[in-house]
Amino acid sequence: MPLRLVITSYQRRRLKQAGVKEFGPQGGSIGRSLDSDWVLQDGARYVSSRHASIDFRSGSYYIVDTSSNGVYVNDDAKPVGTASPQRLFDGDRLRIGEYEMLAHITETENEFEVVSDDHHIDPVDRAQFVGQPEVLGYDLVSEQELDPNDVDKLLREGAEASALKEAALKAAARIRRQTEAAEQRKAEKATANDSPGGGQGPNLPDGDLPGTSPSVALYAFFRGACLPPRDIDEQQATFMLHRLGRFMRELLIGLTDALQVRAEQQSELRVPATNLQAKNGNPRMFSAGVGGALNTLISESAVEFESTIEATREAFQDVNIHQKVMLGAVRAAVSDFIDQLDPDELEQSFDHGTIRNTFLGATNKKQYWNRYREVFEAMSQHSPGQFPQPFAEELSRAYAEEATRLKAKRQTDDSAQTAVTKLPQAKAG
Repeated sequence: MPLRLVITSYQRRRLKQAGVKEFGPQGGSIGRSLDSDWVLQDGARYVSSRHASIDFRSGSYYIVDTSSNGVYVNDDAKPVGTASPQRLFDGDRLRIGEYEMLAHITETENEFEVVSDDHHIDPVDRAQFVGQPEVLGYDLVSEQELDPNDVDKLLREGAEASALKEAALKAAARIRRQTEAAEQRKAEKATANDSPGGGQGPNLPDGDLPGTSPSVALYAFFRGACLPPRDIDEQQATFMLHRLGRFMRELLIGLTDALQVRAEQQSELRVPATNLQAKNGNPRMFSAGVGGALNTLISESAVEFESTIEATREAFQDVNIHQKVMLGAVRAAVSDFIDQLDPDELEQSFDHGTIRNTFLGATNKKQYWNRYREVFEAMSQHSPGQFPQPFAEELSRAYAEEATRLKAKRQTDDSAQTAVTKLPQAKAG
């Protein structure tokens, strides 16, 4: 029963096959150190030298947190912690530093046989090994005998059915109480509005939006997104909110990936990094992974929420600036690199300190060719995966200048826009 961890975050494009690691019953270690069984490189040092380890106990895999920054499972905002290893199940999502990965656990028939012979295994653990029910080739009950509305008939048989019925009745009672409470609040609001001074309630943003129904929540979303509200029934509103949640997650995944790709490009091209800075208590939401960003986004703290909105705006601006700056910097670096190969410039450089002899034309040409070889070798030397030194230096210089220019222009435009919004409005005649 091997455990496979597959990296799903942006690093998968760079790691390729190294982005998948399989662990067996012997377990293994995960970390930044080269001594780890699975090495996760991290220049920002969010990943510890020995960040975590995989342990196999009683037929199950556990992840042990040995880091200072924590190991996060699924969307839990709290790390696993060093004191309590957490069991892993097939489909679990893990976050280690800026790495996000998916857990796959494949069980074999032999393991089912071992479990079936072991009478001392915890029944909860034993349930994890139960396979899918076999599909029968015939129906036990005909369609005529099935009555989808006859719930009482299905709930009358057996102790299990009684428990299910009791749970269903409790759920129905809870829903009924919630509905009655909502109607009571609605009635109280109507009474308060009809009474003198009753319309003066607490100042809620964008109007008073009481209640917790999906349609009311969707109405608040429309107002927050500056969209005209629409009448939508409760069921449709529920599905729409679910789709909006999925859309928001995909949007954050794309934005986080874009920020990480930009950081990788800046590192590889050796240009100045333009990382987001923490402000107003914002805990660098994009470095905490998608789950951390979502948890920060839905925080109840108004200050933290506003800083999150500002961080999101800055993130898009940063990616936009990087794209524009990179194009201009590459154009300038290529132009400078070509200028250094200009024949006239090279000829003057070669002639400096050299006595030309018009009667030795062939010899002069050979000298030029030898000097060109020396220049070419000096200009083209580079480490694997890196640009030649002269090109990289010019690219870094051009990138810094272009980034400074664009940021200054953006600040000027923002200041002008702020001044316009503060102009006094003319009174209607």
